[in-house]
Amino acid sequence: MSTGDRIQLDLLVPTIGRTVELDRYLSSLDAQAGVSLRVILIDQNEDDRLAAIASTHSARLQILRVRSARGLSRARNVGIREATAPLLGLADDDCWYPPGVIGRVVDTFLERPEVDCLCGRVVEPTPSAAAGRWDARGGRVNRFNVWKRAMSTALFVRREVVEAVGGFDEALGLGAGTPFGSGEETEFLLRAMELGFVVVYDPSITVHHESGRRFTAEDWSMARSYGRGLGRVMRMHEPWWFALYYCLRALAGAALAVAGGRLSEAGFHLSVFLGRVTGLLSR
Repeated sequence: MSTGDRIQLDLLVPTIGRTVELDRYLSSLDAQAGVSLRVILIDQNEDDRLAAIASTHSARLQILRVRSARGLSRARNVGIREATAPLLGLADDDCWYPPGVIGRVVDTFLERPEVDCLCGRVVEPTPSAAAGRWDARGGRVNRFNVWKRAMSTALFVRREVVEAVGGFDEALGLGAGTPFGSGEETEFLLRAMELGFVVVYDPSITVHHESGRRFTAEDWSMARSYGRGLGRVMRMHEPWWFALYYCLRALAGAALAVAGGRLSEAGFHLSVFLGRVTGLLSR
């Protein structure tokens, strides 16, 4: 990879229903100096709401706008087929980058040729919102710690990894039309590691994102969907004892919330538990 005019990084951004958040994401790319990048905007809207946003930012950014049917994994696979850069980055349409972080990502791949996939840390505005989610220490990712070291919003990979792994499982993830509302990035990385690719986690590489979790009934429903996805991926790739540990961990979270009088939070953790068990038992 050279640091000239050649595109070093294609950022795959599936989007549906959002404009203000997408504008914030694209604006954050203005602070990523020294990197030749392109945004592949995978548009799943039925209208043309993105035209003005893409036009506004196209003066400063290379933007390729393509259409896709609904489904997060489906859209990412559409973006992968359009990508030409040696590095690919995944992004949500409601995340945004601190200044200079994309340059650090590219530098890491340049300086460490043994790294095939790089996982950063997702930072939420309220620190407690992601407490316990992330490992404090960086290092090699394996099948057991991937659950605390990887999220698609902060995932960057070499193009040859995607070519070998074959993209994302379209039965997993938001909008897939299946009960399994998450786990697509973890399943992708597990397949990559099974093929011998090296995945590294660096918590100093951060991406901003808001979960918006309020422990409402809507959050409970989302928790069940996400839990089913996690359980499904564990059934596919993990030993039974490890999957059981993750199910019981969610149940313990519900019990602790009940003991503390946080009933809405307890309902959330119970929904996660039920979702994980359902996904684990699915066929």
